[in-house]
Amino acid sequence: MKRAIPTNWNRPFSLPTAAESAAWHFAALGYGLASRTLVRRTISLMSGDNLATGRVILLNGTSSAGKSSIAAELLRILDYPYFHIPVDGINAMRADGWAQRLGPDHFTTVLTRTVLGFHRAVAGMAMAGNNVVMDHVLREPEWLDDCLRVLAGIEVVFVGVVCPLPELIRRERARGDRQIGRAEHQFPRVHTHGEYDVECDSDRLTPLQCAETITDYSHPPRAFQRLREVRNIPPCDSGVPFLEPPRCV
Repeated sequence: MKRAIPTNWNRPFSLPTAAESAAWHFAALGYGLASRTLVRRTISLMSGDNLATGRVILLNGTSSAGKSSIAAELLRILDYPYFHIPVDGINAMRADGWAQRLGPDHFTTVLTRTVLGFHRAVAGMAMAGNNVVMDHVLREPEWLDDCLRVLAGIEVVFVGVVCPLPELIRRERARGDRQIGRAEHQFPRVHTHGEYDVECDSDRLTPLQCAETITDYSHPPRAFQRLREVRNIPPCDSGVPFLEPPRCV
């Protein structure tokens, strides 16, 4: 059964009409002036206040916690289209070997820029009306604070994906594509803020059961707002925090 998340959020989600969707598709294939005219009209209709902001389901957990598997199930059972955007996918766009070539100090700067860009990419997708499953490892307090700033004005369901350390270590070794010790390094760091809308234990539940736990959440999300208050994150005065540095830092 397809599911909405959550069912009582107040802001309605408006899907494009069949004609608008077809216009995008045919224009992308180069199907003539009429289609391009429809695309221009669609873009005009979708600009400004006519565009409903998308929603973000933010999965936070260590490497090997099962976030990608949960995201795949979410995309399958949710009743609106969602994009899965993982931080690992953003990192994978960069050529291999730069950590060794730059050294730890300089590469830390590159990694920080990558993460900040990831946050703004997700915000940009949501501000354009797209729903996103954001897959992250919030191991640095500054990364969480940046999310709280950049995703202001976007409805975010904050999900903690937890798993016992022995199981994380077992999975990491079994996968063969992860640096051994990464999960153990991240384990004491990613959940220190202690505030979520939903938590799921990927050792006790299957990916589908975790996804269903998330979609069964039926309250307006509050975790991000509470964290902003506790961490004293002021609201941004920039109308487009994902396009320029917020003026609240």
